[in-house]
Amino acid sequence: MGFSHTLVAVRDLSPDEAAARLGRSPSGETTDLETATTGETPGWCVSAPIDGWTFLVDKGTGLLTDEDGLARLSAGTRLLTFFVEEHVMAFGTTCWTDGAYAWEVLAQDGDLYVIGDPPPFGELVSGFREGPGVVAALDEVTAPPPEMWEELGFDGNARPSARAAALGLAVRRAEPAEETSYHQPAVEIFARLTGHVYDRAGALHDVELQVLGPALVTPEETVR
Repeated sequence: MGFSHTLVAVRDLSPDEAAARLGRSPSGETTDLETATTGETPGWCVSAPIDGWTFLVDKGTGLLTDEDGLARLSAGTRLLTFFVEEHVMAFGTTCWTDGAYAWEVLAQDGDLYVIGDPPPFGELVSGFREGPGVVAALDEVTAPPPEMWEELGFDGNARPSARAAALGLAVRRAEPAEETSYHQPAVEIFARLTGHVYDRAGALHDVELQVLGPALVTPEETVR
């Protein structure tokens, strides 16, 4: 089946504030990272700050795709998301700054795509290509065919390429550095910025996580 989960690392935000911005609060239950990234823990979890980063853990992709929630979480600060879907070998990292999407790295189907300009990324790759063909290839791996959008209820504006175009961000295909797998830069950039590597033991593996209860209030009420 493969391993899958989402992490969100928020800079300089307390666990209680992070939860409140999502309209949630601690349930009183605690767990660890291994349990939180499997089907054994219900809902999302939050960590105590680790070197200035508060981590939210989701065993699925609900948090990753909640763009309103990510905007609220990053208001006045910065966050990084990381997701892994090992059964299809898909990996990705995105950055939101002060409520706005800033950049993204996506590795899927043997290719590595970059939207915007991630800070240390040039050190992790050997070169870039861009153009209409790159955008079309990105759409192919991140969205259903256009003729199926209506049937599936898919919003074409939700495509990474459409968001990049709306924000004036470049879409490029990157070539990993020599002797580096295609997905490693997507993993490494999150690790360099937050200190966490998803498949290696680290500080996040050692802390107790608080399980968050279901949403009880309108999230917009928690951010003024």
